[in-house]
Amino acid sequence: MTGRFPYAFPNVRSRFRPMSDGALISASRRMDYTSEEITAHGFRSVASTLLNEQGWNVDAIERQLAHGEKNSVRAAYNHARYLPERCTMMQAWSDYLDQLRAAAAESPAAGHAGSAKPENPNSRTTLLDRAEKSLFVSSVNRVAPAARPS
Repeated sequence: MTGRFPYAFPNVRSRFRPMSDGALISASRRMDYTSEEITAHGFRSVASTLLNEQGWNVDAIERQLAHGEKNSVRAAYNHARYLPERCTMMQAWSDYLDQLRAAAAESPAAGHAGSAKPENPNSRTTLLDRAEKSLFVSSVNRVAPAARPS
């Protein structure tokens, strides 16, 4: 996917380093989100929460988030990367996000509902657009069963 570079989302200064939190924060601010509405780490938190609620393997989720094993004995012996399951999980996550985007596009409440600020014409609709937040949370039980591992 990334050719000879290790990251799908590389740092602007070096393709051999990951994108910084600052880049995500800057992108969020350009889409008119404040620090009270969204944070870079919040995306990871949302993904972790929903993937756990959807029934994915906890170890696969933790490896996908690049978390190490907290139990020192288990960490010494378990070096599994869970790559096949992580690939399946990330494809299911992508499909889930696509479903949310499609549902939000059909919703008459698209945009920044309840906001006094006008839409930013340069912004793209994002996963956590204010109108999608409730859809994102409430649709977990409807969408997730098809995405769950067998």
